[in-house]
Order: sequence, then structure tokens, then C-alpha cells
Amino acid sequence: MALDLSTIPILDQHCHPLLREGSRFRAAEYQRFFSESDQATMYERHAATTIFFRWALKELAAFLGCAATVDGVLAARAALGDEALATRMFRDAGLATLLLDHGYQTGESLSHREMAARLPCRLATILRLETLAQELILRHETFDQLIESFVAALEGARAAGHVGLKSIIAYRTGLDVAETTSSDAAAAFAPVPSRAPGRQAAQ
Repeated sequence: MALDLSTIPILDQHCHPLLREGSRFRAAEYQRFFSESDQATMYERHAATTIFFRWALKELAAFLGCAATVDGVLAARAALGDEALATRMFRDAGLATLLLDHGYQTGESLSHREMAARLPCRLATILRLETLAQELILRHETFDQLIESFVAALEGARAAGHVGLKSIIAYRTGLDVAETTSSDAAAAFAPVPSRAPGRQAAQ
């Protein structure tokens, strides 16, 4: 006897906001979502040959009622439009809650308020530590000021509406994450504010 889990609501404990142009992509742009590589050759030529991509294409075509081709899926997505596409897919998947990390592709993504207005589910936020640090670097001249603001942000994270914390340090250091002394961190910080793009633009 098959186990029916269709009535159980799903909580996605880590996701990113929807892209502003979420239903309008060229084939190569769409295929990029199926690869972690930043090399154009990988997602333009090779991503579409993977078993995962081929399976996903068939599933999406069945859901959208279109041909199981990249062009067919993209045309069906565009015909629905961003809001209708998201609402239909979220309801079909039974998504009841999203825990959102707003620290990725911020210029291309919907804001929290826009997400709340468009989606038929509850939203909560996760605080991304490295993005927080990057933002604070642009605001402070000294390492002590940076640390004070960083600690205050963490202590006030719950009150600010965050339900969790996230670190992406392994993307930047690899898995061999080493402890750093306060003095070494302060020395490394010293030249950073003057190099930061936002600070350079303001000068």
C-alpha cells in the first residue's frame, strides 16, 4: 500500500527569493540553474545532457502540459507569467513555509515584501553572516566598530524577524576552516574598507 504524504505541508528550510524575471529565460540561461559551474561551456553545452536535467524537463513538461523540450518548457513558463507560475507550482508542491536567505542575487531578486504579496505561503528570513559582514565593512572605519555592530546584529536577529543564521564560509575557504585570532583579523581588516567598491565610489 502506497504511503500518501500529499496532505502534509512542506517547509523549505533554506531557499532564495524568486528572480524578478523568473519566467523569461533563454535556453542557456535556464540551463545554468542545473549546474554549480560558472563556466559558460558547462551550462550551455553539458548541463542539458545530465540525467537530472532530462528528468526535470520531463516532469516540468508534464506539469505545464507542453512538449518535453527546453523551448517548450520555456514558452509555457513565459505564457503563465511569474506570479501565476509561482502560485501554481507552490500550491502543487504543498509549500506552506519558506525560510529565505536574501543575501544572494539581491539586485535580481524580489524583496521580502514583494515575495509576501505574490506567494500563497508563510515567509521567514535567515540571516546570512558573510553578507552581513560585507555590509558592515562599508559602514565602519575600524575593526572594533565592525565587531560591535556585528555582535549587535546577531543579538538582535530574533527581534528583527530572523528565524535562523547561515554561513557560507566553506564556499570561500574550502572545508579546512581555521580559527583566526582577533589580532590577525584586525590586521586583515585594516586595508579592506579602502578597497571596498562601495567605499571607493563614495570617495
